[in-house]
Amino acid sequence: MFSTGLMRWLSWLLVAGVTFWPATVGAAGTPTPTPKASATATAQPTATPQPTATAQPQLTATSQPQASQSPPPTATAQAPQAQPTATAQAVSEVAPTVEPTPVIAEDAFSVWHGVVREGGAYRRATPSGSAPVEEELDPGTPVRVDAWVPGAMLYPDVITWAQVDPADGGGYIFGGSLEGVLPPAAPPPPDQMAGYAGNWIDVNLTLNVVTAYQDGQPVKMMLTSPGRPGFNTDTGLFAIRSRFTQQNMSGPGYFVPNVPNVQYFYGAEALHGRYWTLPDVVAGTSADIDENGVIQDYDPPQVADTGGVNRGVAFGVPSSHGCLGLQLDDAAWLFAMGAAGVPVDVHYSQ
Repeated sequence: MFSTGLMRWLSWLLVAGVTFWPATVGAAGTPTPTPKASATATAQPTATPQPTATAQPQLTATSQPQASQSPPPTATAQAPQAQPTATAQAVSEVAPTVEPTPVIAEDAFSVWHGVVREGGAYRRATPSGSAPVEEELDPGTPVRVDAWVPGAMLYPDVITWAQVDPADGGGYIFGGSLEGVLPPAAPPPPDQMAGYAGNWIDVNLTLNVVTAYQDGQPVKMMLTSPGRPGFNTDTGLFAIRSRFTQQNMSGPGYFVPNVPNVQYFYGAEALHGRYWTLPDVVAGTSADIDENGVIQDYDPPQVADTGGVNRGVAFGVPSSHGCLGLQLDDAAWLFAMGAAGVPVDVHYSQ
């Protein structure tokens, strides 16, 4: 009895133990939970901001080219703005060499052209400082002169007065109050030299302009101060006969030392540099002496016709004893070009 009941109890206990054991082992062991944990760990990296990190470089890379490309449009926009300026400058620099022949006034070569100097001037009824004033002229006023005549000496050694062209009112202006201007083009050469193919020097006493020709072409114009009234420079076709880099010069009532770049072409008449501004000649000058040896009076003594601002005689105004005075640079240039035998044609406008 006991044996049979005991056996049934043991059988029941065995069945119950088999039923509950797997759940207990599964909870304490790792084989089954380990794959689940591994799957969870794999899912977490997938859910991490890796896509975000990937997206950020793409946006940054895309935005950087845009940022780096933004300056080129600016540079491109600036370039067209700079090009017109450069083009304008280039045109400005080139223009003088391609301009057509300048418009030349009808009387450009028939009358002397100049301007009033810095002190102003008076246009008077006669060539005298005591004559009535017809007009007061401001500095820079253009003046046309038909002839140079002797008049009252308002500076020592200066007796030159301008006979004003009637188109500018006529009358007379003291020569020390004027200065010459170069014409817009080389004045026409005299007929006898029109076809000359070599080097030569043209002297136009209407304009008081010296033009140097090389190989038959005019290459340089320069103002000259020729002989004043009573000491007029001779006209004719001459040639350079002697040359001196420096020489003392003297004549009736004057002495000037160390005159530079002297080129004689007729008698005592020469092309040369003039470093002085009359009446402030080095070693001094004296008043003009007439044919009787009498010193002419001042009218009034040593007083300019403009209040004393203008001193001496400017280039382009007759003031010498027959020579052709030139600015120092012009005289040096002409001396370098010249040579014994080079023709010098001295004339008035035809």
